[in-house]
Amino acid sequence: MKRKMMRYGAIIVGLWLGYDCQAWSQSQAAAPYQCGFVLASKDAIGEVYGPELRILDLQAGDVIADIGGSNGYRMGMFAALHDSLHIYIEDIDTLCLNQLELDRVRAWYTHVSGQPLHSTFEIVVGTASETRLPLQTFDKVLVTAAYHHFEQPEAMIRDIVDKLKPGGKIYLIENVVRRHGQRRRRLCDDVLMTEAELKSAFEAQNLLVEGVYPLGRWWTKMFVLQPIAIN
Repeated sequence: MKRKMMRYGAIIVGLWLGYDCQAWSQSQAAAPYQCGFVLASKDAIGEVYGPELRILDLQAGDVIADIGGSNGYRMGMFAALHDSLHIYIEDIDTLCLNQLELDRVRAWYTHVSGQPLHSTFEIVVGTASETRLPLQTFDKVLVTAAYHHFEQPEAMIRDIVDKLKPGGKIYLIENVVRRHGQRRRRLCDDVLMTEAELKSAFEAQNLLVEGVYPLGRWWTKMFVLQPIAIN
């Protein structure tokens, strides 16, 4: 374990074990990165986010949105490894989603990369029922452990589908449980859904579940979803 941590370089502000809720960021006292955490090297990013990045398969020119993206810390990491992305960061929490926080993230990952980040970044402040992202724009929309926070999940999924380009996909990261109605105390104590319940919910909204992939701990999974055309 000690050697593994040394390989990461250094984790500057608390390692997030799994994908926690947005309130996690507000509990961290260590400034300036109060809205997530930062990693100190490209190798560390690849180690922590390798499974996620392999599934996303980011390509130059991709237009990607991160729903529930906080201050953009994850997208900053991805931009350090991939050039020419067009990134939109969406959240409802302006404590974290603001230009100052994003500038700090970009500055850190410019340092990590050793050169300027050759990607564009846009901030979009959403609401409880809509993302406010531009229509028919995105190749990939990443929903980052936010689904169980949605007050109106059906409306939010419909909104996200409207923002995809033809052929675009949703990459939804969610914490799952083994039994109906189960909670996870360290994951905000919210009621979570089983993998089967999530699949059923997505299929009911005319989404094809192309695959479900574990990310690190067994309860954190990525659902790859594609809208089914309705004639």
